[in-house]
Amino acid sequence: MGGSLGMALKRAHPDIEIRGFDADPSALDGALGRGAITHRADDIVAAVTGAEVVVVAVPVDRAPDVMARVADRVPADAVVTDVGSAKAMVVKHGRELFGDRFVGGHPMAGSERHGIEAAEADLYDGVWWIVTPTTETSAAAYTVVTEMVTAVGAKPVALEPEMHDALVARLSHLPQLVASALVDVAAASGDKEALLGLAGPGFRDVTRIAASNPDLWVAIVRANQGAVLDAIGGLRSRLAEVESDIA
Repeated sequence: MGGSLGMALKRAHPDIEIRGFDADPSALDGALGRGAITHRADDIVAAVTGAEVVVVAVPVDRAPDVMARVADRVPADAVVTDVGSAKAMVVKHGRELFGDRFVGGHPMAGSERHGIEAAEADLYDGVWWIVTPTTETSAAAYTVVTEMVTAVGAKPVALEPEMHDALVARLSHLPQLVASALVDVAAASGDKEALLGLAGPGFRDVTRIAASNPDLWVAIVRANQGAVLDAIGGLRSRLAEVESDIA
């Protein structure tokens, strides 16, 4: 997500300076080679020093720790945002650390692929980018984030953090879990490779996201546990009705 954002910003503003840091040196090399960043920061503090906008693009369960590590080094007038797919927890920590200049964000884009190799400059073209301001959010900070979102081709829409989490649990997190469960059910009756090799395009379309990085999804579900459990409960009730009707 971060790599695609850097590439999209570079496409929109060729002269922009984008500094990046990643704990994996090879990811940094890849980001520099693909044009997702213009400068390779030696550490996380160097990445944010002097920045006008700081984007936290890490697995959502790591966002609070990353923000805490740079809180006293981010310039006082810099706007801070993120791209995590769970918002209530991240916004809570962001407000505590950065006050009214933190604006939560979540682009409704991506695929089962991950890493800098999967980054694409056009990933955000035409997609919704949810921003989650609160009553304390600075109007100036909100404007900076929405202008960035528009610059990379996305369409900003504002939601309360809790509303975002409830909706995304049903639109994204539950479908991911269901896709994984469907693959397990389909493979349970015999040789997995042989059975899945016979699957038609409909099944493959439904279960494509089951190939997503499981570590990433563990982090997402942990960060949005309550809303995900509510969504699973709703699906369980509906499936019980379907089961009863079929019986």
